[in-house]
Amino acid sequence: MSRIVTVQSNFTSGEVDPKINARIDLQQYYNGLQTAKNVTILPQGGVTRRDGSEFVAEVTTNNYETYSLLPFSNDIQVSSVTGTEFIGQEGIWFKPDGTEMYALNSGSSGGNHYIEQFSLSSPWDLSTITHTVQSPNSTGQGGLSISHDGQYVFVCGNAGGFGNISLTTLSTAWDLSTAGASVTRQLSYNGSTSGFRSYSINFNADGTKAFFLISVDATGSTTNVDSNDEMRLVEYTLASAYNFTGETQGSEINVGVRGDDRYYFNFASDGSKIYIGQRVYVLTTPYNLSTASASAESTAFDNPVDDGYAFYVRNDESHYYYVKDASASVNNLVAVPNVFVPKFKMVHFEFSVDDSYMLVLTQERMYVFKNGALVTGINGTSNDYLEISALRNTYVDTLNFTQAADSLILAHPDMHPQFIQRGAGDSNWTVTDLTFAYIPKFAYTLNIDDPQYTITPSDVTGNITFTASSVTTETNNLAQGGTSTTITFQNSTNYTSDNQCAGLHIELVSGTGSGQSRHITAFNSTTKIATVFPAFITTPDNTTRYTVEAFKPDSVDEYIVAKNGFGRARITEVVSATLVKAVTEIPFFDTNAITSGNWELEYGYEDTWSDARGWPRSCVFHEGRLFLGGSKSRPSTLWSSRVADFFNFDPGEQLDDSALLAHTHRRAASRNCDRLTPTSLG
Repeated sequence: MSRIVTVQSNFTSGEVDPKINARIDLQQYYNGLQTAKNVTILPQGGVTRRDGSEFVAEVTTNNYETYSLLPFSNDIQVSSVTGTEFIGQEGIWFKPDGTEMYALNSGSSGGNHYIEQFSLSSPWDLSTITHTVQSPNSTGQGGLSISHDGQYVFVCGNAGGFGNISLTTLSTAWDLSTAGASVTRQLSYNGSTSGFRSYSINFNADGTKAFFLISVDATGSTTNVDSNDEMRLVEYTLASAYNFTGETQGSEINVGVRGDDRYYFNFASDGSKIYIGQRVYVLTTPYNLSTASASAESTAFDNPVDDGYAFYVRNDESHYYYVKDASASVNNLVAVPNVFVPKFKMVHFEFSVDDSYMLVLTQERMYVFKNGALVTGINGTSNDYLEISALRNTYVDTLNFTQAADSLILAHPDMHPQFIQRGAGDSNWTVTDLTFAYIPKFAYTLNIDDPQYTITPSDVTGNITFTASSVTTETNNLAQGGTSTTITFQNSTNYTSDNQCAGLHIELVSGTGSGQSRHITAFNSTTKIATVFPAFITTPDNTTRYTVEAFKPDSVDEYIVAKNGFGRARITEVVSATLVKAVTEIPFFDTNAITSGNWELEYGYEDTWSDARGWPRSCVFHEGRLFLGGSKSRPSTLWSSRVADFFNFDPGEQLDDSALLAHTHRRAASRNCDRLTPTSLG
């Protein structure tokens, strides 16, 4: 018997469903594979091995944002320290080897300030901390800093609104028990010793430059302290190491306002970065503020530091330590992984046979590499990156993505999906929030009412209309008053029995609260009080006029359900106060009128995905659909778009090409939603 060999050069259908193994009438049969393991299907028809590690480029700079991969660990330490030696901490510092910690203690009732020393028997391990020395310091009550050689202890003194600096010399480095008497130096800013307050201080590696974080009132006042005072980081050049005699003021940067509670800062050990609260500044020249690029600043670092408390970045930048109040007599000293450290994810992007890229995603940016070289001049600018403002540092580790043709989608449960497209050339890229034609709905708070009127369907299935009749309405009536969840109708209201208007819509048409439309969920005919859902944003009063009708524009995506089990339809459009369009999900028994008591109205549906409810955490293009999996509020749910309509998740009539939804309570299924692949979808 002869053997037939067929040459197949097109695999665009990917791994196909076994159910079409004999469907030689379908083109997908000839373009598909029975098994596609450890390969990626190319849009041009071929296949390639699945992504692994790839050489991108040689590291030729210490610019951490562009190339370097930095350490990260997941351990979090919390040490609760009791006693008066650790109350009201306003500054912390560590010996470079992590065996000693120093803290500025403001006292339990604003009394004398002390510098406390603690030993750590295991370096950097807060569980091994022990208090050892207390050194009095009655002048300083700001940030704490110790010289790199451990000989000098500096404390900013912002009392009285002046730039006092308290200096204590240690005869034995890093040993507070050898502290001499404190002396005070006076800092000037713009030639004056008033008009500003100093909060914290730091030095460059050899002590010849000092950096102060100060607040400046726009009027020059030192007594009028408010949240609008500007916070500035100012650079000073010293005549000699740690000597504040004849210092010269240099560059400065504005780091926000006092209301941001940003009082403390640290340098990276090489002076290339400044950590201020939840911000990081990058210095192209170490310890030179004039090289701090505003575009390199990021406010997207999610960390649990309360900016108003002291913190310290470990010299290897793997952790930061901060003080967090637990009670009046207890402080929590916390060590957490340094989420300031940018994280990276590399994405292989296949645009065409000739154009293949490695995309490097990091906080707020995407770098593009082609043939091992960084693509510069993105979109005709001087930037060598595409700005993705929605992409936070903490999202990168768990970021998911999928590509089709010229488009890439990024998914994370805390981020609106990002839509990235390559344009006409290597340097032409755009990013936008993904625009959905329809977002599926879900009733996180489901409400069901029995409206007291009749509805009549135009057909039993498909796209139909409903006409409301026997509706008792009110138009432009004057309310007696209200609360956030109720409104009191006029005494001569048309509603004479309890819950007669339940299920109807009320719109405030003029007066206080005008423009709000709500559902009436209950009505008391004696008090004339109607309860509404959701709550009013602006409470109505006796100037408010209202209208009550069957349907309003916010009726869209509500459900009309026949109680006999034959009929369920989603409202898609409001034509008038008595006529709506709908799409059936369960066919109705007939087109006869459905009287009150025989049907119910379901409402409370809202977009399944939103900033408040979370976004899908995974995505993949598969068999002509876009699949999205597991949002924060619905972690075990899988959604798919309509066929060949990737951004439309409208279930419609639930036909074969309609959008799909699957939900399971199985733990394994929830884990599968973390990362979607064609294989995981089957």
